[in-house]
Amino acid sequence: MKPLTKFYRRLLGGGGIVGILFFFLIFSCSQKLPTSPIISQAPNPRAGMVSTGPAASVSVSGNLLGNTVGKLIGWLGGELIIPIENTKDTSLLVIPQGSLLNAVYITASARFGSYQKATFYNFGPDRLVFLKPVSLVHRAREPDGAVLILWYFNPDTRQWEKSGSATVIGGVATFPILHFSNYAVTGQRSALSSGGQQ
Repeated sequence: MKPLTKFYRRLLGGGGIVGILFFFLIFSCSQKLPTSPIISQAPNPRAGMVSTGPAASVSVSGNLLGNTVGKLIGWLGGELIIPIENTKDTSLLVIPQGSLLNAVYITASARFGSYQKATFYNFGPDRLVFLKPVSLVHRAREPDGAVLILWYFNPDTRQWEKSGSATVIGGVATFPILHFSNYAVTGQRSALSSGGQQ
């Protein structure tokens, strides 16, 4: 009789259920069991760092403001922390899942302008259109309850045009954005000066 067959008969006959459980316990402990996957993320951009990506995916026009940060974001979405020049604050760009069909290297920069008391944002690639709105979570200098205006710089008219408004809640105002361009957030209701993109 083969040794393996003898072993099984002894397990079933002599040791019964205890033998079978002991056999499976030893067998399972000797195997490497799968563990939960380790999810790694690229480090968040820091103030003062300029991130670079594949040259083919970057097409930013105009002058970028402040500290430019960037990240490759695809269909799964992602977030980009934006340091605001002239402050210690950061804002957040949230791109939800399904906003992009393909991976795109997203760039962002921001600067607070004390003259017009506005925070100016520049996003790239310029004129990128999203399938779903992305969210600009703007770190507000104004108190909770204040209403802030999102302005869009229209390159055709060279004028700032109102794009939306949001109430400050918990120190932030959240604005939906459907395409990339130059934006500004301010509490003033009248249009910003049209002398340029700031």
